[in-house]
Amino acid sequence: MTRPTTSLPPPPARVWGAFAATPHVAGLLAYLGFPAVWALGGHDGQLTDPAGAALTFGIIAAVFGLIVTIAAAVPVALWLRRRGPVSIGHALATGLALGNAPFAFYLLGLVLPATLKPDGYRGAVKSGGRMVGPREQAVDTLRLWT
Repeated sequence: MTRPTTSLPPPPARVWGAFAATPHVAGLLAYLGFPAVWALGGHDGQLTDPAGAALTFGIIAAVFGLIVTIAAAVPVALWLRRRGPVSIGHALATGLALGNAPFAFYLLGLVLPATLKPDGYRGAVKSGGRMVGPREQAVDTLRLWT
């Protein structure tokens, strides 16, 4: 059974405003949160240009925010809206999933191959032939990339 297609009015201006603000907010939060990220990363010493590093981190977060907003959030929001009313819980769950998508791609593209290659990047088998657990693999991989 097919559903009749009806044209919906465009989303309200506040929705488009939220989409426009998302990359800016992501960049600002990354810029302001950079000192905490640096400290939690286990880095020793001082940066020669902390403001420049924070600005770069903020710009990278804003670019990823823009990409995720244009490539995923807008199409998914329009699709959900076409299907019917969207609850706040459903919208929040969708936003949570889309917001974590870049990190998931990072894990799949960099961390997973680095931990699964034996002797490639310190893979799953250590030099003595001893198998290591996933936690130690992840720690070894993160040490490699930092």
